[in-house]
Amino acid sequence: MDVCIYGRTVIRQRITTVNILGGRPLAPEEDQVYICLFDFLLRSFRGAFALFLSHVPRGSYCLGLVGKNRELRRRWLVYLPEGMRALHSIRLSGSFTEYLSKFKSDTRRKFRKKVERLRARGGGTLVLVRIDSEQQVEMFVRAAAKISNHSWQKRCLDLGIQATAEQISLLRGCAKRGILRSYLLRCGEAFCSFALGFQIGETYRYSQIAFDERWEEFAPGIVQLYLVLEDVSTHRPAACSISATETGNSSRCSEPITTKTRLSL
Repeated sequence: MDVCIYGRTVIRQRITTVNILGGRPLAPEEDQVYICLFDFLLRSFRGAFALFLSHVPRGSYCLGLVGKNRELRRRWLVYLPEGMRALHSIRLSGSFTEYLSKFKSDTRRKFRKKVERLRARGGGTLVLVRIDSEQQVEMFVRAAAKISNHSWQKRCLDLGIQATAEQISLLRGCAKRGILRSYLLRCGEAFCSFALGFQIGETYRYSQIAFDERWEEFAPGIVQLYLVLEDVSTHRPAACSISATETGNSSRCSEPITTKTRLSL
């Protein structure tokens, strides 16, 4: 957590948080239900000091609750680290071809050219691997950790996936509950990019990505997003939500149609 004054970070402290997947609890919209749930979650994870909810929509019950409920505000410190912001979402109501039709022909050609260029770099092999089963999790985590070690997120922010038993156990639990939907991009014999994501109900959340900077000239992040959208169109949820903070390429393929915030308690 950073404390900033006039744009300068004066305090930076790491705290253990519980991340609520999907952005808001799947619970009845009643004040006491939410408050009891927040209390339960914090008690259930030893060593955790905060709850974190990403992608909380403006006007939602959850955001209204933390803004007005006196009991919650008396017991919890509410923090919106980035304020309200526009996040990119894509509603996929047809085929991938129909989705691409909204782009100019020159833009579609550039997308395909990037895909073919990366495929050629891999000797003709370019495979997007969907990760959604318990059996795939350990392989995914180990591959993603290697990619993270060569990513700009690791170099600049010291962030990324780590190949720990806790991470593997967490994602296996998500897979067991049917909400894990992550990806690895394999070019030739090497994995060059990954996406950590979750499908909750009819929404797919493209949560965290990274690519190996040694592949940067071949635009693996853009290629991966293109192929993920193709896969999501084939195995379709109703909408795909993409955090603009996690992927700067999101604006190439989507519209900022929803105003949301990240919320810490």
